[in-house]
Amino acid sequence: QNAWNYTGHYLLPGFVGTITSDAPCTIQIGSNALQLFIKQGPWKRYPTITHRVSAKKDEEVEVASPFGGICYILSDETISINISLTNFTMYPCFSYKKPDLWSLTCKYDGVPCGEFSCKGITFVMPIEKIKNIEDKQKVSDVIGRLITVTNGFVGPKLTRSHRVVFEIDMPSNEPIFDEVLYVSIKDCDYIINNNNQPTNQLLVLLSSLVFAEIDSAFLCQEVELTFSKVAAAAALNSEWEENEISNNATNDNQKAYNVLLSIAIKYGYKPFAAALKEVIENPYIKTGYEHWE
Repeated sequence: QNAWNYTGHYLLPGFVGTITSDAPCTIQIGSNALQLFIKQGPWKRYPTITHRVSAKKDEEVEVASPFGGICYILSDETISINISLTNFTMYPCFSYKKPDLWSLTCKYDGVPCGEFSCKGITFVMPIEKIKNIEDKQKVSDVIGRLITVTNGFVGPKLTRSHRVVFEIDMPSNEPIFDEVLYVSIKDCDYIINNNNQPTNQLLVLLSSLVFAEIDSAFLCQEVELTFSKVAAAAALNSEWEENEISNNATNDNQKAYNVLLSIAIKYGYKPFAAALKEVIENPYIKTGYEHWE
């Protein structure tokens, strides 16, 4: 719901584009929708740089932005939409589904950012960062496997693919979820790296994605954070067995983390997905303590 749907098009700064849709939708220009007004200056970018307009069925809508940005189509319903765009350009994209897409789009380097798509997740990041990935297919495959494992812990509650925007100016030191997950650009090279090694930043990313999906499911943030970190650590362990990042991760409830991680490593995601499904569907569980039990 309200997902940012890919169009593959980019509106350059100061240009006026036109969009026609055969169904009502919202058009978004730009990826950095996180507003910085809550953060004390000085800022590294203008505090609000995305632009949204609503489009009615078969209505031609003009859209422009002084900052430019990737064009997304937003809809509150899962429907098929046909759109027509005029005066837009394309932007560099890598997709695990279409290996040739990068060679076809990398020439559009007059825009500052592009997308790196893996199974279950898409990263919005500076083009230079994408170019620096030496083996894009290999890195994409690794991240895709990690996301598949963490998604297994969430189970039937997961309904959409993840999107991560690397942000140059964060209001806090932790990732922030607001429709998509915002992560500091400083962490980019540690998350998408050529070394094929687990990192603490990758652990934080995976746990943040899980936490965003199960937020409030257990009515206890401590439980949800522990659950999320266990899922992330188990994913890293599935790719890099007995790695130090998973084994040495700290948690507010360290005992619970250690016990649950041992269960996850031994039995996999199914007990956790079943437990999550139970607490979501059981109307008689009303407190965090009951959820934990």
